[in-house]
Amino acid sequence: DFSCNICVFKSMKICYKNHLLFQVKKNLPEQFQAYIRSKKMRLVISAIRKGVIVVFDIVTALDVPSNTSSIQKSFLNALQKSTLAVDLKRTHIVEANACLQGTDSCSANATCSTEGASYTCACLEGFTDLSPAVPGRDCYVTTPGGTTSP
Repeated sequence: DFSCNICVFKSMKICYKNHLLFQVKKNLPEQFQAYIRSKKMRLVISAIRKGVIVVFDIVTALDVPSNTSSIQKSFLNALQKSTLAVDLKRTHIVEANACLQGTDSCSANATCSTEGASYTCACLEGFTDLSPAVPGRDCYVTTPGGTTSP
């Protein structure tokens, strides 16, 4: 079991974050734990506010076949099974729009389009995608000399 004893020399906020992530991850369904191990799903605590309000993001790869409803239920169940004192009546899980929040990883020369719980990027017209395996992240304009520039 995770112990905050290893956090003696770290800040308590970091210790709490680590403990929270540990508790949630260990109580998720095995399928979600496998996604986390294979780096197809990430849990990121983006804020801890006064009154122990924790804001975290659940980031999934596009090929993760789970919908928002199953992700919400799984995370609420994981919180309930944890040793954390979570008031589920005051717990809310909402689908975030990365494009509107500006938390997407699209190039400045690309558009961001929301697709369910995720998003896609596409280079703007006149720009070449230098990384088609991960579209819209590396968009450059080709100059007449054949070189590219951002």
